[in-house]
Amino acid sequence: MDRSQNIAGKNGTGEAEARRRPQQARSKQKVEAILEAATMLIGEKGVDAVSMRDIARATAMPLSVIYQYFPNKSAIVEKLFTAMTAHSRARTAAVAATIKDPADFVIATEQLLDEYYETVRRHPAMADLINAVLADKTLGHLDVQDSRWHANVLYDSIEHRVVPARRDEFRRILFMFNHLIGGLMRLLLSLDDQQARRMLDDYKMLTRRQVADIFE
Repeated sequence: MDRSQNIAGKNGTGEAEARRRPQQARSKQKVEAILEAATMLIGEKGVDAVSMRDIARATAMPLSVIYQYFPNKSAIVEKLFTAMTAHSRARTAAVAATIKDPADFVIATEQLLDEYYETVRRHPAMADLINAVLADKTLGHLDVQDSRWHANVLYDSIEHRVVPARRDEFRRILFMFNHLIGGLMRLLLSLDDQQARRMLDDYKMLTRRQVADIFE
């Protein structure tokens, strides 16, 4: 093959890649539009009341296009939940990195709890997403995995200050308290903000006492 053929071959490959890039960009834009519409509809109506047809109408896309990217509503819920947990995990990791002693641990965990409440209060669709994940037998494990991830990151940040005999107990406690937060947030959203904040303070007190017992 002569040089001109090599150049033609390279150009052909380049042209094919150039064609793929816009297609990939368009696909990404469509997926983002689907997820944005789903989030809006879930916030307005709740997960159970939202159908794939509703999402198609909200995006002005044919229903067949929605199914091209997501086989069912559970797949959309999973994608939204994964994005939500990625953000919260990044925040937990950043805050955990500041923990040096038990006092830091209490401040950090209460800060995360406050931030999470504020976020869920502003974006009630988050609570609906968690409910949908818990109600879906194929997705329920995601919430458990996320609770365990947060618990492990927080545990690792302070393990050096926990006596070896109580480390397994402390890991279990952190996992339990982290998993209970989802239910707590659903309860807080059913109350007015003043009542919710008092109950949030009660929850902090419970965790504070448990942590104090571990570090005695």
